[in-house]
Amino acid sequence: LFRSWSHYSESHKGFSIEYDFKNIDHVCGKEILIYPVFYKNHPYDCSKEIRWNKGVEFMKGNFIPLKSALVKSKDWAYEKEWRVILITDGTPASRAAKLAKPKSLYLGSMVDESNKLTKKVIEYANQNGIGIYKMESQEDSFSMKAVPFLKNY
Repeated sequence: LFRSWSHYSESHKGFSIEYDFKNIDHVCGKEILIYPVFYKNHPYDCSKEIRWNKGVEFMKGNFIPLKSALVKSKDWAYEKEWRVILITDGTPASRAAKLAKPKSLYLGSMVDESNKLTKKVIEYANQNGIGIYKMESQEDSFSMKAVPFLKNY
């Protein structure tokens, strides 16, 4: 978790949003898929599938883009990621998906609370009953702890 904050939140200055996807079809509709990431030694190679399935019809409904999006180097396995995949028909209207209500907001340990976007996100969470936590480094280990954040804007 500590490394993820360093990689993805501008060195602990950003935030992370937690969702509860237990009832994904009910909350978001069937156009959203959630899959775990597969950590491999080599990238996904689709060349055999493309050679075997020649023609334009093959590109309709195939899983090559999905398979490609779900494979990552084993070096990143500690992240235990999941990917949210939105199925669209290519039109702007189909790209506007309704996601589940966030469950929690996690602020990085170095977040700038005076930042305009940070204030808006915190205000939104407060107004919508979303739990807010601030990550804190632990003195006795290389881990982070989520501590309730009680400031209102």
